[in-house]
Amino acid sequence: MHRLFRLGQAYGLRQLRYLESDAKFLVGQVEIPEFVQDLKKLLSLINDEVLHDVIKPLVSAIEAHPGSSRKHVIVSSGRYFEKHA
Repeated sequence: MHRLFRLGQAYGLRQLRYLESDAKFLVGQVEIPEFVQDLKKLLSLINDEVLHDVIKPLVSAIEAHPGSSRKHVIVSSGRYFEKHA
């Protein structure tokens, strides 16, 4: 998540700016197209299999029901600076 957050900052991807450590936020139906667009833009800018393996399933899941007018995505970034045992 931290990497997505920093890449979003570096490339000016507005919807990725919320991915700070320990953040929880809702991407509503109005923001979802921009959120997906930002993720796809990141895929086109960064050539990294690991990053693509994380983003592609997320985009696929969000786009799975294109006609849904009540779609929301809840994102929890976790505490990515906290040391894990």
